[in-house]
Amino acid sequence: MAIHFGDRDREMWRWLEGSAFSESGMPTVLFHGTDLHDPFNIFTHWEGEASIGFHFGTREVANARIDEIFRMAPPDERAGIVIPVICRARNPLYLHDLYTWQQDDFANALHDAGVLTTEEEVEWAIDTYSEARLFAAMEEAGFDCLVYGNVCEHKAEVTDSVMIWRAEQVKSPFAASFDPADPRLLPQNETPAEDYARWRELAEDIAAARRDLARLRANAPSP
Repeated sequence: MAIHFGDRDREMWRWLEGSAFSESGMPTVLFHGTDLHDPFNIFTHWEGEASIGFHFGTREVANARIDEIFRMAPPDERAGIVIPVICRARNPLYLHDLYTWQQDDFANALHDAGVLTTEEEVEWAIDTYSEARLFAAMEEAGFDCLVYGNVCEHKAEVTDSVMIWRAEQVKSPFAASFDPADPRLLPQNETPAEDYARWRELAEDIAAARRDLARLRANAPSP
């Protein structure tokens, strides 16, 4: 689904320049399904070891995700929301659907894709169960997002879903401004300080993991 903004704000077009997610030159609207228990304005955390990264897909996929979240809940406790976004990520890594995206499976898939180049690097990526190591390896390989054919939430018709890990790569289509360094979905809305803190912590963890991976590779024995 594409959304047409007409002659809107040049800042938005600069922000979107080079995006891999567009149709006929217009930004593609992606959707994220979540619950309403913890309202947020920055994507800062995911569901522990069961799902790594922030996932976006079609509206149908987002609604299917909400159905899964509340599968065992009584009707009066369902409180899901579908969040539309546009994405500025430029260089996707394409993988198959890992369903739960657990650390071990993810690291092995990155090895199969040539992102983690040795068994030692796979062990390093799994060792501390730090998701930042997976993201660091992808960034070191030049990727800034991940695309997979979603067969988990949308079995009837496989459609592409997108995983990002840096919140500044997505904005609401209704954002009032488009600063590339701003992680807020809606910059015009008030945002809790703890959301900024979590976002900075992930960025610091990824930077540290990239340095650690560089040292590991520099010290690796010659083939």
